[in-house]
Order: sequence, then C-alpha cells, then structure tokens
Amino acid sequence: MWGSMKEYEVLVHRKVDKFLEGLKERNRMRILKVIRDLGDYPFVLKRYDIKKIKGRGNTYRLRIGDLRLIFHADKEHRRIVVSNIGYRGKIY
Repeated sequence: MWGSMKEYEVLVHRKVDKFLEGLKERNRMRILKVIRDLGDYPFVLKRYDIKKIKGRGNTYRLRIGDLRLIFHADKEHRRIVVSNIGYRGKIY
C-alpha cells in the first residue's frame, strides 16, 4: 500500500503527450515511468539526474538520455506540472 501513495499530483501538458506519441513504445514507456515517479517529489530529486533551472522558481530539468523534461513543482497545491520535453539542443 505504501508504494502506491504519491505525495504530489502529476499533470502533463498536451504538447508533452503529443511528443510521446511520436516515440517508439519502449522509449515512451521508459519516460512514462519517470513521469509517474515525479509524484514522489521531493524524494525523486535524488533518484534521477534533476537540476533546478536558475531564475525560474521551482522549475527543474530532468535528463533522460538525450531528452530533457521540464517540470514545475507547485508545493502549495502539491502538484507537478510537466510542461515540456525535447531533445537536448532544442529544449531550452
């Protein structure tokens, strides 16, 4: 029971969904697992290569191979908003 309890609600922007639709099934499943794990914020910060984006409040980038996932942690409402995903050179 404890393993299924998440601290934060995870919301995903439409453009992230569209990006994921274009990936191979194996890669999509890997990224979806990482997105689900974001519900364990702030503990997830130690599990993955995550860095805070300077000057953007509680906004972070998460590295998954050549991909970068951008998310915002809304501590007040206890939710994570995944706003963007893309390849390293094009995401910022």
